[in-house]
Amino acid sequence: MSVLSLIINSASLVLTSWGVSNAVKLTLPPNLQLAGQKQFLTILGASLTIVTNVIGIGYSLLGGDGGLRFVSREVFLPAAIVLESVVATVYWPLRIFFVNMIYHGLEEGASPEITLPVDLCIHLVPVTGLLLDYFLTKPEPFQMGRLQFWVLVTALGVGYNRWLSYIIRTDLNQSYPYPFLDVVEPYRTLIFGVITTIAWGFYVLYQTQHGDGPAGGGAVGKQKLN
Repeated sequence: MSVLSLIINSASLVLTSWGVSNAVKLTLPPNLQLAGQKQFLTILGASLTIVTNVIGIGYSLLGGDGGLRFVSREVFLPAAIVLESVVATVYWPLRIFFVNMIYHGLEEGASPEITLPVDLCIHLVPVTGLLLDYFLTKPEPFQMGRLQFWVLVTALGVGYNRWLSYIIRTDLNQSYPYPFLDVVEPYRTLIFGVITTIAWGFYVLYQTQHGDGPAGGGAVGKQKLN
């Protein structure tokens, strides 16, 4: 049992769950109310992180080298870590420097309704916990091939794009969840393509930067990267 992984996942689970439970109570502007909270990549990503934390806790307690290990460490962890990396990378620069590109309906000089603790728990805690779990407790790099992961992350990007098209009623004056997505085609699809490519880039970066683990697993990881 990895005690450190158990601690990291448990802390992330508590903090992220608290953040999501408070974030979904925030009042949305009229142009976002029909689609609700389920349109936000932040909420979807945090939900995936929570599931990843739960599975990670289960693996820490039960151990083994079977299906639970693979699902926890080679499916959910890489998917969640790149998604939360994208969320944090896009959100924080816009939140600090161009807040009107990330929040709808803010008057000049106004601050978002979300409090700083909630903001941190849904936009920073998830990626921090996942990165700590990966680099401190996983003995080898992610084993999924880069082409396979590109297919996976592209499918997720297309899926999110189609999901938004399905739930957002532009004919009823509803908007996309983030102002920078509220643009005409083909620019919206281009934005999704760029973000998807960045997500894949994070996977390659994390795979490359993972050092040899205590069990020598890093050598196995390097062989799979070649």
